[in-house]
Amino acid sequence: MNKLSPLFCTMTLALSVSAAHANTDNFISDSTLDTKVRSIFYDMTMDYEKSASGIDFDVDASIEDLGASLWLNYQSGLLFNMVGVEIGYQGALIAWQDGTVDVTDTTYDYYNSSSSNVQYYQGDPDASSVGKLANANILLHFGNSDNNLQLKVGRFTPTIYDLLHRPDITFYALSTIYEGAQVAGDLTWGWGKINPWFNYFTGYSSEHSDDTVQFRDLETTSDYDAFDAIYNVGFHTETDYFTASTSYSYAEDYLSNGIIEVYSGIPLSLLGFNTNDDEYYIKYMLKYGMEKGLGTVNEDHSTDMTEFAVGMQAGNLDFLVGVTQIGDDSFYGFETQDGYNAGGGTAVWGDMALLNTFKHADQQTLFFVGGYNLDVLSLPNWRVQATVAAGSGIDMDNLSTAESYVVNQADYTETEIDLMYSKNGYQGQGMSYRLTYGQDNNYNAKGIGIWVEYNGDLLKAFD
Repeated sequence: MNKLSPLFCTMTLALSVSAAHANTDNFISDSTLDTKVRSIFYDMTMDYEKSASGIDFDVDASIEDLGASLWLNYQSGLLFNMVGVEIGYQGALIAWQDGTVDVTDTTYDYYNSSSSNVQYYQGDPDASSVGKLANANILLHFGNSDNNLQLKVGRFTPTIYDLLHRPDITFYALSTIYEGAQVAGDLTWGWGKINPWFNYFTGYSSEHSDDTVQFRDLETTSDYDAFDAIYNVGFHTETDYFTASTSYSYAEDYLSNGIIEVYSGIPLSLLGFNTNDDEYYIKYMLKYGMEKGLGTVNEDHSTDMTEFAVGMQAGNLDFLVGVTQIGDDSFYGFETQDGYNAGGGTAVWGDMALLNTFKHADQQTLFFVGGYNLDVLSLPNWRVQATVAAGSGIDMDNLSTAESYVVNQADYTETEIDLMYSKNGYQGQGMSYRLTYGQDNNYNAKGIGIWVEYNGDLLKAFD
């Protein structure tokens, strides 16, 4: 017998235990507990006229909401540099949601009604509290920080580029959560980083609900085709010369849609100005999207979208001005038969507006998004910002039933002015404040919104 064998086995066992202990330590020491605490207040009035089936109506409405949310998201470190877990919870306390919609039939004085009208949590206007399981998944990680591949299985939040959908983390009590699996990567190439992904979605929980819609439970009706899953593939890349992303989504016998967008810029120094390239440049973007129905109900549905914008970054001032053109049909997205949809549709700059959407048939939208940092006024981290979206030319005869409830005229404009504070960008780490005044002429709405928010890693508070 080799006398070195017991010693070799003992050393191997000791090294294995030490490595396992180190990996266990990483699993714990690299953990994060991202925490979002937010309070939101809305006070808004609306007064407009509407016609349907030859009957004229006067509509008086209001939104009066106050609530506070607490979101927790635990992400472990990697066990054996490979296995991680993520689990989160989103909850909210609702002080009041007292808004109403009062509809008066001015033709027959017969079809009159009154109902609740809420913004903070639409799932139940009478709820005093709400909560749901957020991210809950197992993660397998392969590679290093520069080049890696990750597999997630369970509940998770995709990036803002997936599904042509911008998960709304700003305006509501909860956020969107998906169920299924994701393969995503971080890869280094000659010009920078590229992030490819593939998603397989089997369920979805709207930002307006604490329930989860399982796609396999959807049923085909005279109004809806059904689908069992959504497949989504795409990539996002950021380089020194441009930022680009593309995404394509598909649900069998239901719908396919896709988008490609490119952002770039020209430093003013190349045009002869003596300026810093990082702070002074002309920026521009180009975007194209498409959507095609595949099912029995959707088979005649086909549309597209083009968007172009140009703007400038000039020290504390930045802005973007552009135009969006929607094709013959509106963008639908993956409707989940509960009044919402699981993403898809399209993502246009006009959607920076709070109340209205700008994705309707034949609609053309001129938009402005810009702001000014108030450092020069001895107000560091404060910013004033404005959003203006002016849509026109909607084909009112080619709107779905759901659209006809929210689109009151072919041409409308929405404007918001924001005063914001944050050290790390709005909704970045630390405290953020936002005061918004907005108005439009689709609902003839005017009012304010106030957001107070803290974001941070709760575990670092105990370091």
